[in-house]
Amino acid sequence: MEYEDRDVTWQLTAGPANLAGALFTVGLYMQHGVTPQIDPEGRMFIAIGDDGPVQVFEETTRDPVEYVYIDAFRTLEELPGCVDADEIERAYRRLSQDRPRELPSG
Repeated sequence: MEYEDRDVTWQLTAGPANLAGALFTVGLYMQHGVTPQIDPEGRMFIAIGDDGPVQVFEETTRDPVEYVYIDAFRTLEELPGCVDADEIERAYRRLSQDRPRELPSG
């Protein structure tokens, strides 16, 4: 992911991520313009305050925040309310189908 207003590129995930966590990451960016940060162990997390998610290492906040790890979510129902899950539910349903997909023969 690249920001248009600054010379920064972010990798959306540090490695393999579960579907709910990956879509939560996309929702954070689309709905709030915030990307997760990565702890020293390589786990992605986000800080959530009373006004929603914040980039704690960019913004100085005096308000308390809760740190939430992205890999803790397995379903959309588990996501914090700061992301509107309705916007990502269609992608979740489509991508989480259990049956294998085959490429069209041609």
